[in-house]
Amino acid sequence: MGIYLASRIRRYKVIYEAHGILSEEAKEQGCCKIGVKLRHSWERFVVGHSDHIVALSPNILEFYRSYNSEIDLIPVFVDDALFIHSGHRGSETHSKSLGLIGPFDDVRQKSTLRFLYGNIGNFDDRLSFVVVGRCNERIEDKRIQYTGYLESVKDYVAQLSRLDAVLVPEGVATSGPLNKIIEPMSCSLPIFTTPKGIVGLYWVESGKDILVFDEDILVDKVNELIFDDELMREVGKNARKAVEEHYSERVNEERLIRIVESVAGT
Repeated sequence: MGIYLASRIRRYKVIYEAHGILSEEAKEQGCCKIGVKLRHSWERFVVGHSDHIVALSPNILEFYRSYNSEIDLIPVFVDDALFIHSGHRGSETHSKSLGLIGPFDDVRQKSTLRFLYGNIGNFDDRLSFVVVGRCNERIEDKRIQYTGYLESVKDYVAQLSRLDAVLVPEGVATSGPLNKIIEPMSCSLPIFTTPKGIVGLYWVESGKDILVFDEDILVDKVNELIFDDELMREVGKNARKAVEEHYSERVNEERLIRIVESVAGT
């Protein structure tokens, strides 16, 4: 509301970048009906009174289009020149390293930790795990390493490059694409995730660019597939190609700049 009032007083133009559908995410997180309605009212006001909307996925575009016709799709994108594998591509060894990406200081992310901690004994003994990012809820296990908070993107990319794959056991869906999937994909890493992990992620095919399984069989599928080096290389290569074609800065930045210039009247 404050931004809206300031924009009218100072004649600013407001571009709202919609990362997700707030009311839908509130439902997914088990919010009470009143809370969902309040978020729905708030998002309708914000979207309806913005000068332009940038939707980060097609489902967000379709949901908000009825509130404001001045809306465009610009997928969430990454700098694929920066997010690129800086080491060897997948280790053909008898052990593999799986990353889980945080930070893990909110309720939704904690479900990822619960999945790992609850299933650590069910994973193949040759697997080790790297919990990437801020994490206060730690357990003592020789197969789990914690990186803590990483100071820079360079450090983050270097850490991703040490992994063989990334595990995203999403139990609470967002309504937009997840950076913690797109960034490792840009680094040519195969991703194991659940159907709730790919909500809002388009132009990506399960079994080709990413590996998607129901939560109850995810551990078994990781154990079965991660030691198939040829498959892991192929999925990682396809993941990188999908990012280059649809989720890269190079593909999307000019479109975003044109929208900003158009709204600004320049």
